[in-house]
Amino acid sequence: MAVTHDKIDEDSSLWAKVDNGQFRVVYMTPEVAMDKRGHFSTETVKTNTSFMKQLVLVAVDECHLIWDWESFRVQYRYVGNLRQWLGRVPWACLSATMTPNTAAYVHAVCKLKIPTVRGASISLFWIFISRDV
Repeated sequence: MAVTHDKIDEDSSLWAKVDNGQFRVVYMTPEVAMDKRGHFSTETVKTNTSFMKQLVLVAVDECHLIWDWESFRVQYRYVGNLRQWLGRVPWACLSATMTPNTAAYVHAVCKLKIPTVRGASISLFWIFISRDV
């Protein structure tokens, strides 16, 4: 399920469905996830919801956009704050077009701790996985 501002407006019961763990995969924009007055930050992560009990991974797809888009999508530069809200859930940051400098920036912004696993092939595919908060 994609949780965007438009989807929330369309379905008034969407947050209840998310909190009750009705979806195996939940996609969320940084703006929805990081809204300090939004349901996710005020209810979902602060109560003992099924969502929080079942959360096994935070995946940041196209994570190079944290670098590329931080000027016009300001929430991208604070995405690492989710680590404090979500506890010790592992993170996977994925990109096929990330340079080493961008990778270092993403690593810092996402507050990934050592040890992390990184891989690069001839096509510059990167993945970071971190278990520490």
